[in-house]
Amino acid sequence: MAFEIENGIIRRYVGAEEEVRVPEGVTAIFDNAFSESKHVKRIILPAGLKSVGHWAFNRCQLLESVALPEGLESIGRSAFRSCIRLRDIALPPTLTTLGGKAFEFCKSIKRLELPSGIREIGDKTFSNCSALCAVTIPDGVVRIGGWAFEGCVGLETITLPDSVASIGEGAFLDCTGLETVTVGKGVQTVGGDAFAGAPWLEDDPGDFFAINGNLLRYTGRAKWVMVPTSITAVCAEVFERCREMEGVVLPDSVTRIGDGSFEGCPALRRAELHSRITELGNGVFELCKALDYVVVRGLLAGVNRTAPAWRAHTALYGNTCTALTVYLPVSCGASFRTVFHADGQGVHALFSRYFSLFQKIDDTDAKVLMALERLVSPYLPESGEMEAYRSFLTEHLREAMRLFLARADLLPVRALGALGLIGEDAIGDLTQMAAEAKHTEISAYLLAYKREHFGFHAPTFDL
Repeated sequence: MAFEIENGIIRRYVGAEEEVRVPEGVTAIFDNAFSESKHVKRIILPAGLKSVGHWAFNRCQLLESVALPEGLESIGRSAFRSCIRLRDIALPPTLTTLGGKAFEFCKSIKRLELPSGIREIGDKTFSNCSALCAVTIPDGVVRIGGWAFEGCVGLETITLPDSVASIGEGAFLDCTGLETVTVGKGVQTVGGDAFAGAPWLEDDPGDFFAINGNLLRYTGRAKWVMVPTSITAVCAEVFERCREMEGVVLPDSVTRIGDGSFEGCPALRRAELHSRITELGNGVFELCKALDYVVVRGLLAGVNRTAPAWRAHTALYGNTCTALTVYLPVSCGASFRTVFHADGQGVHALFSRYFSLFQKIDDTDAKVLMALERLVSPYLPESGEMEAYRSFLTEHLREAMRLFLARADLLPVRALGALGLIGEDAIGDLTQMAAEAKHTEISAYLLAYKREHFGFHAPTFDL
């Protein structure tokens, strides 16, 4: 057999055999060593082999089986890429490194069991393995790379162990047979389009679909979208081309907004963000041609005095929002101004202009949030503005309570109490609303507030 071997490393194979037995003593197969071999169907590797290099068997299109020995520790990038007839392959328990695209376009592999030593599945490792119907991901895998299983149309079920913390962009994109997914409790981040095209995602009946706080999909048709407080991250393109949406409010729980999250929403006129957001993707509001203003709020419990580390993206608003105004709390700092002036397309950052905006808005929920935010800010408004905010909240106390119950958020209810806006004439109705919503924390707070401020025992409700 025609091997070029140097110091235990196969540099090149130039033979024409269908069955290749690599000689004992070989410890590594170098990059491209068997790449595009036109005759090889079966390969038997020696017990002492430790590594398979990048593109080592790339495009060996007649290759059907490979015997990987126990003791093998690493398989490089694109090592078996486009081995379209490869069916029989068992990954040894000693394997710890599996490179990106290692088995991409291996369209005949049906089953795989990943060894327990694998910590990361690289980008596109099993992309377009169209016959793959079963894969076992062991506890210990921390990251599933971008497009790792993209186009695995035969895959019907997948279980992600608790060790998985990150699911990359498009990880299971176009897995059109994927109907059952079990996600472990450890997932912290999910990339855009991670499960796009999978029946498991598309068949969910709810408006909001999230994994461990990562919002993957929105299918509602509300004009004013209130993102639930259980959401911590908005993944890429979640609200892309939502034609009905005119406004959106993100809760303080959201810290990450993915690329193109609101791209191409033609009716979107207003958006409300907050200063706890630490990651802002590219093109978040790109092609939102109707966008008039963005409100950046501080924290409800007290406005942050330090602006977050937002990156200034030139694609944030593209060239479409030529009269966009961004309303910022005084304490957010000058770095916000840099972000919103990034593209120089007529974007104006205005500080302490809440009241003029408050007067323009006709959406009650939005005005409730703005009024309460302004009243709890350490930078108090002028007396006339303060009275307007207080009067509005007093008149719309029940609407405010309905909003906060829907968001399951005790903090603003406590703020209403601290501001003395919950009067004796309203406390009974508010307590009843909380009881009917079965929100025990808000109910308990209102009952305690009633006893403390109005001096009589509250009735008991069935929670």
